[in-house]
Amino acid sequence: MQYSVVVLSLFAAFSAAQSSNSTSLPDLVSQLPQCATGCLASASSDAKCNTADFECLCGDGRSTFTSSIFGCLLTSTCSQDDRDSLISLAPQICNAVSSNPDPSAVASASNLITSAVGTATPTSTPDAAARPEIGFGLLGGAAALAAFAL
Repeated sequence: MQYSVVVLSLFAAFSAAQSSNSTSLPDLVSQLPQCATGCLASASSDAKCNTADFECLCGDGRSTFTSSIFGCLLTSTCSQDDRDSLISLAPQICNAVSSNPDPSAVASASNLITSAVGTATPTSTPDAAARPEIGFGLLGGAAALAAFAL
């Protein structure tokens, strides 16, 4: 059963990555779950990238960013649906960045990120025993890492 969940998650992430050309960078960024903004900020810092520097986050800083945000999301207040949304959106955003979007689209997406991170409130780290969905979150995190590797 768990194997099929992982396979379906990976398939969904791959399918989402393949269909990224149909949505603009600002549209994709605006869909990021609000609960993930704190994790986005800390993971960007760990990757030595500015939060709104998509080329860094999807390029040289990708590996560090991915592992850092994965760890943060597991202990965040994000629901499983929010984590799944982020897992789906991340490769789409990177694909949109790699297709050389219009500079105004990049500026708009950067403003959205900067604004969201600026209004983010710190979240407490819940006890893993009190959050049974964290175990399933590991599967989602594995899918996110696989999706970023595409």
